[in-house]
Amino acid sequence: MEFYTARLFGGQDIKGGDKSYKDLKQTYQITILANVKFFNDDAYFHTFEYYDPIRRVPLDGRTRIITLELAKLDNIVEKPIGEMAVSERWAVFIEYC
Repeated sequence: MEFYTARLFGGQDIKGGDKSYKDLKQTYQITILANVKFFNDDAYFHTFEYYDPIRRVPLDGRTRIITLELAKLDNIVEKPIGEMAVSERWAVFIEYC
């Protein structure tokens, strides 16, 4: 996921003396995992960005890695729609779309 995020981000055409880092567009790499539990927790949604883990200082960079693990939706699907968070509704929609 990091590799593809870096390729997307670094592949932007900002060549030339009049271009700088601030001309780079934000880059999102979204991974939807259908039948695999990738992370060893119960969370179905993760978002990653660069930060200093010791001091908990974010880099405020322009890249994000977002993962959605559909195999972890069992408990969410049991909820009434009115009790679901927006992200839960979207995850269920993608699962059954």
